[in-house]
Amino acid sequence: KVEELAKETIGNEINPYLKAQKICLFVHKKIRFHQGMDDRSLDWLLSHPAIDERTGEEYFTGACTEYAALFAGMCRSEGIPARCVYGRIGWCPFLNEENSKTYSRLDTVISDDGFAGSQCHGLGPHMWAEFYLQDIGWIPVDPNAGSFGQLHNYKVIMSKGRDILVGPDAPPEHHNGYGFQWVPINNGRADGLLSAVYNIGKI
Repeated sequence: KVEELAKETIGNEINPYLKAQKICLFVHKKIRFHQGMDDRSLDWLLSHPAIDERTGEEYFTGACTEYAALFAGMCRSEGIPARCVYGRIGWCPFLNEENSKTYSRLDTVISDDGFAGSQCHGLGPHMWAEFYLQDIGWIPVDPNAGSFGQLHNYKVIMSKGRDILVGPDAPPEHHNGYGFQWVPINNGRADGLLSAVYNIGKI
């Protein structure tokens, strides 16, 4: 399905930069933003299309993670190296008394090892993407925002890729005593490092 969508999108284009640009525009229009999906995999996204009642147009629903994953998958199907990039976006990159307050009780949960996590209110989680061009390097793309070839200065990169091994002692399920920063963990892996651990009770 990913290959089919990519071929329909790029048509006869052979320039990899222009291919990626067309894919970015397609993904931006094809997915309608909806947060809180039960499954962030491409399999789930592609097997749950919706139909616009007014136009009859097929579309997908998802958040920034789905936009980035579909972009990366379509680029890869065309031989263009691509990857998801996870980080924080906002206007307050520095912790102070106002923006370091906890979001919820999950932020104050202490693990058996004495660790707790607290999110920074000024920086929200976000995922975008990059694609690679020979002799140029990695080029940023944010298909959720429809932004191509630029990375503005209030994005902070925390991790790259969507299959991050977080250690042999990582809790296998969500939370599991580690606080809100560990929500993306599944079977000892994460598809993005949601927050830094700002509050360390014991190290």
